[in-house]
Amino acid sequence: MNRGARQSEPAWQSKPSWFGRNRLALRLTLLTSVIALILAALYTTFEIQAQKQNLRAEASAELKSLGETVEPALSASLWELDTERAEIVLYGLLHAPGVDAARVTSIQGEAVNLGPELNRDNVVTIALSIQSPQNDDRLLGMAWLSRDLSSRKSALLDHSLASLAANVGRTLLIALFLLLLTHFLVIRRLQKIEDYTRTIDSKKLATPLKPTSSRNRAADSIDRLEEAIDSMRRKLLRDIRLRERNRKEIIIFANALASIAEGVVILDERYRLISMNASAERLLERSNKTSVGLSVQDIMGENLGPAFQALTKDALSTRQRWEGQLWIERANDEGFPALVSLSLVQHGPDNKNIILVFNDVSRYRQFEERMDFLRHHDALTSLPNRRFITRLLERRLSHGRLYPALLMLDLDDFKTVNNSLGHDAGDRLLQSVANRLQDAISGDDIIGRLGSDEFAIIHDTEEDNNSLPSICQAIESAMTRPFHIQGHEIHLSTCIGIARHPSDGQDANTLITRADAALYQSKLHGRSSHSVSQREIIESNKIRFRISADLRKAIERDELALYLQPIVKLSNSRITAMEGLIRWNHPEQGQISPGDFLPIAASSGLMPRLNEWVLDHACEILSQLPPDRPEGFRVAVNLSADAVHDRNLPHKIASCLAQMGLNPRLLEIEITETAVMKSQKLSRSVLEQLRELGVTVAMDDFGTGYSSLAYLRQFPLDYLKIDRSFVTGVPDVREDCGISQTIMTLADRLGIKTIVEGVETQRQRDFFRDHGCDEAQGFLFYRPMPAAEAGQLLKASAADKQQNIEIKEGHE
Repeated sequence: MNRGARQSEPAWQSKPSWFGRNRLALRLTLLTSVIALILAALYTTFEIQAQKQNLRAEASAELKSLGETVEPALSASLWELDTERAEIVLYGLLHAPGVDAARVTSIQGEAVNLGPELNRDNVVTIALSIQSPQNDDRLLGMAWLSRDLSSRKSALLDHSLASLAANVGRTLLIALFLLLLTHFLVIRRLQKIEDYTRTIDSKKLATPLKPTSSRNRAADSIDRLEEAIDSMRRKLLRDIRLRERNRKEIIIFANALASIAEGVVILDERYRLISMNASAERLLERSNKTSVGLSVQDIMGENLGPAFQALTKDALSTRQRWEGQLWIERANDEGFPALVSLSLVQHGPDNKNIILVFNDVSRYRQFEERMDFLRHHDALTSLPNRRFITRLLERRLSHGRLYPALLMLDLDDFKTVNNSLGHDAGDRLLQSVANRLQDAISGDDIIGRLGSDEFAIIHDTEEDNNSLPSICQAIESAMTRPFHIQGHEIHLSTCIGIARHPSDGQDANTLITRADAALYQSKLHGRSSHSVSQREIIESNKIRFRISADLRKAIERDELALYLQPIVKLSNSRITAMEGLIRWNHPEQGQISPGDFLPIAASSGLMPRLNEWVLDHACEILSQLPPDRPEGFRVAVNLSADAVHDRNLPHKIASCLAQMGLNPRLLEIEITETAVMKSQKLSRSVLEQLRELGVTVAMDDFGTGYSSLAYLRQFPLDYLKIDRSFVTGVPDVREDCGISQTIMTLADRLGIKTIVEGVETQRQRDFFRDHGCDEAQGFLFYRPMPAAEAGQLLKASAADKQQNIEIKEGHE
């Protein structure tokens, strides 16, 4: 037989022939036919016997009837002893149908026999008693009449055989009918079940054997068999799916067990190894195959010996879990600390396993040490961070014998380095600064990085603090040397704020607060400066902080108000515009000057909210002012540098104006030259969009900043506002007059109108009017007033103008 030849299928899997398919029907038919034939033969036999008996009975009755007919003649013959006459009577009987032999015997012994000798087996004979004709019951003799049944029995046998043949034929026809009936009603349905079960697989298990639509009729045995098979199919399908799901889960769990970093060891109740995963093999440097059956002490060291087993067995019996740290030994006798947990898993009443999970925690201890270092140190410079500096300062203060001073340092213009050279260069610069500071201080001093470009130094001093100037000088000397970062030479300076114990504070937080305040004051003094904490600085900072917090609440509580100061045309002193000036009526401190809270708002990040508030209220006031306003009337508002650098400012202003239904020409935006110079390209783009929108643009405080003709030509301006600092000395101070005249001439040449602010005397008004200034504002004309009063003023101004027009028309 060839190796590649297909092995023969089992007999139950091969497809049978038609006779094989109907073997059961054939067997049933054959059995039925044999039984029917036997029954037919028995029936025929019984029928033949019954007909024989009937034939004998009929023959006996007929012979008896003939005998009774001739009995009187025979009785007379025997009474007269006339044998010849008796012979004649018998001879007459022989010619009668159905009598084949006759014999008469008298009591005297005389006998007369007629007919042939007959076979007793096929002869029916009757005996007749011949009585005396005298009716005296005297017996005269006996007569016997016989009939031969042989010919009649042959005909009877032929008839019986024909009947048997007919029965056999009918039986075969009935058997054939039963065969076909069995095939269609039984065999075909059984064959369907056979075909279904023969070819069934996991895919066909989802298909029922019998459709639901065919289950309406009353169920027979085969239907119940089909239902039983279908029920078995469903159970088998459910078991297969369950096993498949369990198989997948086992694979997933096995893969997970093999891939996890923790070592997993499965033990029996006697702490002998059943199996362990790949991580356990790696950690213990042992093979699972060679270690099966060994005790946990043999594979993991003496620390897991009988004492450990007894301890954990008690814990597992009560809590079914134990956890702890142990020293585990490898196969090469090297060890490592491990976190170990044991769990008891019970699969049945007598089947328990112990799951031991362990992990090498030596690397976690190193990680914890590193994390502890990072919690207390700066990741970039490895210096103590703010939290650790605070703790170290508290330790120094707790000694009592020392007089520590806290120095806080801030790098000047570090943001410029970050923005121009990138954050990587900034990080390298900070690392270099940290190294230099460590070299500049003494060994007992502690240096830390508080955040960004801010450092702190804890310096132990004598009671007189004489060493502070020397350390400040050492720091400044170290910082004056150039830094070389990524091919760039960088020059830095630093500001220092100093707080001393015990004069500036008794605890660490107080010293940090006061050193920070002193640092802020040092920044105000300029580069490379240092300041010692003073009570006035602390109080000033407290006030700044309180004002910043109250200002946030003031915006939310609507404590602010927008006052309006009219701007007049110098040629006729009529109102042409009004400037919106923010005012704050503090609920406790009363009116707070804008010069006090606006710088605080700028440093605390509140200017964007104030800009939005000013715009909203200016548009609201414009919508409420009387409609008969002067021609070209506008309301001017000041916006901070943040607003000018906001690309969305034109969109915000357009939305605000559209919401109130206002013409954009009613609004004037005032910006300072310092603001536009911080980002000229962006500022020019924003101002051009505002001009396209129709909003008037004015430059405020002109002359106090760059005052350059080159940049002035680049910006789309409608007005220049001459700062009040140049107005105070007019017309007596020649320099102020010269500057003012130059600004007005410059604006006139560029086609820009001028506004002078801070006019308080008649002589100042005359000077600016005579030299071509267009508009002015100041206490000489009007003071700032609430919006309601400004509305009344506009109404009165419009009425005066109308009255003057009517008087003029009357004169004409």
